[in-house]
Amino acid sequence: MQPKNASNDPYLSQLETLQDQLQQAGAALAETEVTGIAGEGAVRVTLAASGQLRELRLDPRVVDRNDVARLERLIMEAHADASDGIQGLAAGLAAPLSNLAATLQAQVQAG
Repeated sequence: MQPKNASNDPYLSQLETLQDQLQQAGAALAETEVTGIAGEGAVRVTLAASGQLRELRLDPRVVDRNDVARLERLIMEAHADASDGIQGLAAGLAAPLSNLAATLQAQVQAG
């Protein structure tokens, strides 16, 4: 009896496809940056997909030493906006992969 190879095993082939798609999605996400905006564009925060702060831009009109709390709030809002964008991108990339994994699992169970 000969061992199956990847070309003869549909489950193994699908697993390899899933692995390739996961790697591609991870690479795409790693290169992604998302900008969050607050105060009608007065504060912009750009984050890498990892959450690392890449850029912070402040419109000079929002820099008021007598109202630091407002500036802090705007920065937090812009950061949250960018973080939400990253989570949305990650979910969008993960959905097709989750569907493929579920399909493969169902096929294995039906077996």
